[in-house]
Amino acid sequence: MKKIINLFGLIFFVSIISFAQNLRSSYNLEFNDIHMNVPKGWKVVEGKTDALHFETDKSRSQFPVLKVSSNVDTREETNVLQMEIPDNLLGKELSLEADIRTQDMGENGSVGFFLSIQPKVGHENIREDYKGSNEWTRHIISVKMSPKETKKIILGLYLLGKGTAWFGNLKLKVDGEDYSKSKIYHPQIASDSIYVFNSHVSPFDITAQRLDRLKTTAQIWGLIKYFHPAVAEGKWDMDTELFKFLPVVLEDQTEVQFDHNLQKWISGFGNYSTSVKPARIKNDNVKMEADFNWINRLRYSKKLKDKLYDLTLAIRSEVHQNISFFEGPNNPDINEYKYATVSINDVGFRLLSLFRYWNIIQYYNPYRYLLADWDNQLNTFIPLFVNSNSAADLDQTYLRLFASIKDSHAFGNLSTNYHSSVFGDRTVGFKIKMIENKAVVTSLGADSLSFDRTIQIGDIITRVNGRSVSDIITSIKPFIAASNEAVKLRDATPRMLQTRDNNLDLNVSRNGDDLQLIVPTRAITDITPFIDQDTSSYRIIDKHIGYLNVGKFKENQVSAFWNDAKNTRGLIFDFRHYPQSAIHRDFSKYLFPSEREFVKFVINKGFTPGEFRFEGSSTVGEANPNCYKGKIILLINEDTQSAGEFQTMAFQTIPGAVVMGSVTSGADGNISWIPLPFGYRTAFSGLGIYYADGRETQGVGISPDIEVKPTIEGIKVGKDELLIQAIAYIED
Repeated sequence: MKKIINLFGLIFFVSIISFAQNLRSSYNLEFNDIHMNVPKGWKVVEGKTDALHFETDKSRSQFPVLKVSSNVDTREETNVLQMEIPDNLLGKELSLEADIRTQDMGENGSVGFFLSIQPKVGHENIREDYKGSNEWTRHIISVKMSPKETKKIILGLYLLGKGTAWFGNLKLKVDGEDYSKSKIYHPQIASDSIYVFNSHVSPFDITAQRLDRLKTTAQIWGLIKYFHPAVAEGKWDMDTELFKFLPVVLEDQTEVQFDHNLQKWISGFGNYSTSVKPARIKNDNVKMEADFNWINRLRYSKKLKDKLYDLTLAIRSEVHQNISFFEGPNNPDINEYKYATVSINDVGFRLLSLFRYWNIIQYYNPYRYLLADWDNQLNTFIPLFVNSNSAADLDQTYLRLFASIKDSHAFGNLSTNYHSSVFGDRTVGFKIKMIENKAVVTSLGADSLSFDRTIQIGDIITRVNGRSVSDIITSIKPFIAASNEAVKLRDATPRMLQTRDNNLDLNVSRNGDDLQLIVPTRAITDITPFIDQDTSSYRIIDKHIGYLNVGKFKENQVSAFWNDAKNTRGLIFDFRHYPQSAIHRDFSKYLFPSEREFVKFVINKGFTPGEFRFEGSSTVGEANPNCYKGKIILLINEDTQSAGEFQTMAFQTIPGAVVMGSVTSGADGNISWIPLPFGYRTAFSGLGIYYADGRETQGVGISPDIEVKPTIEGIKVGKDELLIQAIAYIED
């Protein structure tokens, strides 16, 4: 859909946000006002106006419907009608609805409509490759809104190729209500609009004093953000308030003056009522208390510290402008501005990135207690963010930051795909893994089959471009977010072969011989995806063992599998892949002898930011004296992560079930995404998951009852040694 997407660039920035409009004229979505064959407020940005016609179809609407026609059957023949909405609407979600009918659509024909909130706030497009004629169908698209970052809202209708399309009954809605009922956005303080795309913080050099003051500011800013009632209610934009205060932090002043300015800053957010500090009573449900020890460690006045401790006791609503919680799992749903068009050269926004991230982990990460040095990470990262004034440098700094929380869920979407700004945009067409502490070629993709005499499955790579594998892995590890060492190696090893070079010079050990090979690389985007030759989701082995691959098995296959497997001697559930369905629920009535509690949850919802309690659990199974009586084997390794770990924990409650393989990823619980400046984002494990008896899984992973790891010899001959061991265990 590149043709349509590129059209958005035809209309560029208009003047920033309207400030105070309460009434708006009709947007003419009904095509009720036509001027020179174009609806008022709309414009033809591709195609010709004579392709537009307006007809009456009272079965659909009392207003005219738009008819667009083309006789040229090519995607280059484009007709686009577009509108730029004259108002900056206030809300959380913008939706566009339309009825579409088609007639005589050609082979290359398609029809659709789009919504775009610019610059880079949100975009959604629906395109239907209709063929022939189709009756009226209702379509809906939605985008998340961010009025503060919005310069314009564009909607459009289009026809590509040959055919005729009708559009009618258009509805534009804000948070489910007709746009005419919505308010128009204006900032709390009109002058604050200058901070939307520019922090106005000048570049500066880091000194020991500035580092200490920036760290203190980051911590106090986060406390105000999450504990002050006026901020929670949306009366203050804490991003803007940080930008306004940073010049004060950086100016030359004494400790006493800075202490005074901090107190003045806090007081400026308004008065609030406080609760009585509760007596310290042991509560077994509390997994982690809020950590305010940093306040006591500040080297400023008692008056400032008392002010901060009072703020921790502020009476506030459970509703917060930046934090809500997903229904069901209750992990945090984080609402932040992403500032996708801001320049990376803006040091104020770079500091905002760090301050935002640090405080979200401080108050909303259920596993923060596993991070013994979280307070000191500010000392490490403030200088890095201050000095990372290029996309590549900033990407490296972000990846180091994400890795610091030791969470395999800490994915990062940064300036480039595949983090090519850090590791390179080229690679090879074969896979390697660490087997027996060596980098071993485990499979050849379609792109590497042509040079299979150069590289072979089972080859041990010892050096890459003259550097030893161990040195390369050591240099890559700081950028890898992982809950444990197994995942560090899992994700670092393939990165060894990412490069900017057209060839890799590899030292390889093969059957005792040392070889030096030159292997061509390709752009990562040009690498043909690896295809698993085994397309089956399940099979019966030797007529008496059922095998199920959770990465391919679908819920609608349960009955067929069970009919084939219910009389077998054993079942093997392969969790070395990410589950495609809730396998433990799919087989709940067949495998479990009774209802069993298998996990407990730890959440923050309803408690002080930073405090997490055991709240709720999950069970599986039902009373069933006729449940399956054969052996049950669960296959795991470092690729078993999140839902795979969760489901494995459920199966472990089956009496006699055996877990076989190697330690899992150690990243369980629903993820929460953190929007970051420059349009980036990252995630973390937002829900605490524990065994029913309270045992840890995060970082630790699930340990096998029987450890089995692949060997280099097994890789060479194509053996799945773990599966072979599982079969042997059942047959024993």
